[in-house]
Amino acid sequence: MATRTSGVGGSISRLSGVVRLSALVVSFTGVETVALVVWLALVRDVPATSTTAAVGLGVLGVGLLLEHYLTNRAVNGAGASFPLGRGALFSASEAVLWALWLGIAERVAGARGLLVAAVVLAVLLVPQHTVEDNVLRGRGLFSSVLDPRTIGFSVIESAGATVWLAFVLHGDEAAPLLRDLGAAGVDPEIVGIAVLAASLLVEHVVGVSLSRRR
Repeated sequence: MATRTSGVGGSISRLSGVVRLSALVVSFTGVETVALVVWLALVRDVPATSTTAAVGLGVLGVGLLLEHYLTNRAVNGAGASFPLGRGALFSASEAVLWALWLGIAERVAGARGLLVAAVVLAVLLVPQHTVEDNVLRGRGLFSSVLDPRTIGFSVIESAGATVWLAFVLHGDEAAPLLRDLGAAGVDPEIVGIAVLAASLLVEHVVGVSLSRRR
């Protein structure tokens, strides 16, 4: 009887842990999605050297820092210390990657610009994610720089983000496609945000799973 009770208690505890972890992943996915959407709304069509662009980059950096903090909790537990200095460094470097991605998409015309931007972001996210994984696992900062296991979810994140950007920058062209899919009247930007959030959720689920494997 005691064994059965213990087994039930263990199952409930494991289920509770899964629920808490899932809630954390969803929460920092939401944080990053909101940070990116607000950033793009602030910096779209403004000079890269303007005060508005700097404020937008700061907002994105703060959002990414919160996302990294919650990621650390998901991987290492609520009681784990957070390397604030390294977290700020990751957040700043990732914000710069997003700014570079947007700059390429805006300066290289049309679909070609979006494609080039997507490829550049995917390539640069691989070392970004690898180094972040090093820190989450308690390894040396640059113990590895290119981990093939980060390639897949880096590509997914870049692809989803670029689809989002395409719907934002070329909403008029996307409207007929949505109509053909039976989504006439749906704001293309809302669809783009949904695609962005979905890609970030996949990236976070896979990334957290990778980092939790000690």
